[in-house]
Amino acid sequence: MTAQANLNQQTTVVSDVDRERLSNLLKGLQETDQFSYTTQLGPVYGFPVSGKGWSACLDVIEDSILNPSEDRPNANLDNLDSLVNRVIISASHFYSIDSITPTDPQKRALDHLVVSAPTEKNLADIYPKKKYVGEVNTSTVYPGTYLTQTKIMGDGIAFIFSYIYNEAPRMLGTALTHTLSYQFFTIAFIPNDYSRIEFRVPKTIPKRHLAKAMLGVKNALNYIFEQAQVNLNKTSLNFYKAISKLHADSTYGRAVHIVYNGTNTGSDVKFTCRTNPAYNARELEVNDKSNNNDSFECRAIAVRLDSQNASGIVRTEVGLEPNKKQWLDDAICPEFFIENPADTASLNSIINHVINESK
Repeated sequence: MTAQANLNQQTTVVSDVDRERLSNLLKGLQETDQFSYTTQLGPVYGFPVSGKGWSACLDVIEDSILNPSEDRPNANLDNLDSLVNRVIISASHFYSIDSITPTDPQKRALDHLVVSAPTEKNLADIYPKKKYVGEVNTSTVYPGTYLTQTKIMGDGIAFIFSYIYNEAPRMLGTALTHTLSYQFFTIAFIPNDYSRIEFRVPKTIPKRHLAKAMLGVKNALNYIFEQAQVNLNKTSLNFYKAISKLHADSTYGRAVHIVYNGTNTGSDVKFTCRTNPAYNARELEVNDKSNNNDSFECRAIAVRLDSQNASGIVRTEVGLEPNKKQWLDDAICPEFFIENPADTASLNSIINHVINESK
């Protein structure tokens, strides 16, 4: 068979794929609101991408699947599914981590849960699309955290939940008979070494919902464990010590955000710049010209880590930014964030680094 005949046959096969699945995947990808991360990861999964906005980017991905060519051998539905899942679980999240030491039977039970844990059907059937994206809702929508999908990701297993909440639209002087409902995907991820559970909440979630969403995903996973009689010993990690250690380690990334706390006055001094690639907040000093004789301690920090993947230069950011009471009074930092990891190995390395610096 000639190369052209091969290509024609391939085109015919791809033309008969489930177009509804393709449509759902593309819509779900757009609803992640992670355009830059999609263009960063697209080439890694074999897709051409466009930097000219969502419409152009989705069009070129769709065309690469419906019209396959020899120079895009990996542009297929399964890889698109993998791309969308990876964007959803890894693009930009707050992380809270419980360490675990499961026995071999418990490890097998966790693996079994990926195929046996019951999902919320009306959410699972349309995943990765969202059912609630802030549109007016006249029907009753119950807020909460619902298991939506389970995935074997290659580097671990993921339980993907939907965190749903309602808001009343702001319309002064109007009697409100409806609400706006929103949905965010939250994740419980267990790496292949079974050393921890990573609870991930999207960084795009409104700040007032972060604590609720984090507690929601933890409670929802605990309920799944209880139903399956999987009794894990879990220890919640505190990342407080990592703040000062990351600040002191000038070799680890470039500080783009630092908050110092005055030990005598309690006043904050902030240094922030994310637009200048040469900016490093560690190189700046606080000049206290008052009579307070303040000394300053770093209570929050974010660093950029530059690397390279198939799409070019990748600027990953990791940050630890507890609120002032958590840092000052409670000596805790319950979560950290990571944005735009270059790949799964890089993401795992960053998480391990933060954990090690917290000891």
